[in-house]
Amino acid sequence: MKKLIKNSIIIVGFLSIILSYSACHKEPKCDSSNGDITVYNYHDDPYNLSIDDVFNTKINAWDSVNLDLHYGQYDFKLVQASGYDSIPNTYEKSIGIDACTSIAWDPK
Repeated sequence: MKKLIKNSIIIVGFLSIILSYSACHKEPKCDSSNGDITVYNYHDDPYNLSIDDVFNTKINAWDSVNLDLHYGQYDFKLVQASGYDSIPNTYEKSIGIDACTSIAWDPK
């Protein structure tokens, strides 16, 4: 009987420690209205990135760019900047950015 009580006290104590630890170490809530997107260029040529038909940046060959944007829906467009014969390769995608999240776009 004493052994059962002793084991019960140990188990209750152990569970109390675990519960108090998990209650104190919660992930902080995000209070931002921004999210970020990484746009990759896994091509041999540089590409110009436009967002909502406004030029943003040039992404060099085999490089990427990380952008911090306010949450919302955006139209992304990559247009080959050089290395084409007559018509540049173009990639377009409408992407939703959520607050406090990170996403990636790897156009192929």
